[in-house]
Amino acid sequence: MMQFLSEVYIDGVQFELEELDKILISASAVIPVFGFKEWHYTNLSSILLYPDNFNEDMQFSSKDNSRNIGGIVGNGRFEKQMILSKKHCITVLKTQPIKAILAYTNSCISLISWMTVQMAFQSDY
Repeated sequence: MMQFLSEVYIDGVQFELEELDKILISASAVIPVFGFKEWHYTNLSSILLYPDNFNEDMQFSSKDNSRNIGGIVGNGRFEKQMILSKKHCITVLKTQPIKAILAYTNSCISLISWMTVQMAFQSDY
């Protein structure tokens, strides 16, 4: 986790990022590659954590019903970035209180796992 945090910048967008956010996101990143001793997320430079779900235009402050995205792996201008919704992660925590930390991790893990597979196909690893 420490290696991931030293290589990938995590930032909160329009809110103050908490240490717990960084810990849970980095744990989510480590789980799918735990057995790969020399794994690095070379195609990921930063993770932006939005306070709320967002729409296709990356807007999270509007009140429209199209804000239903909880996370994406960026491309184009967001290349090498992942964008996650803190609200989505918290919703998962609240709906699965017994498995709170694992639930938060699982809300991010599918995106990170997908990114891991994509990077494996793009690299010589």
